[in-house]
Amino acid sequence: MAEDRQNGGKCFRSEVHRRQRKKNLALCAALVGFVVLVYFVAIVRMGGGG
Repeated sequence: MAEDRQNGGKCFRSEVHRRQRKKNLALCAALVGFVVLVYFVAIVRMGGGG
């Protein structure tokens, strides 16, 4: 606990967690975007003029 409070009050652990959380959120956004894209492509192909 005491070592977390070094470096001028910055918590090294929380900084690492913050960076990892940003990476996870970016990956989640990319995956959601891909799923939405596949969904709409599937809808367009199923409902295409034929």
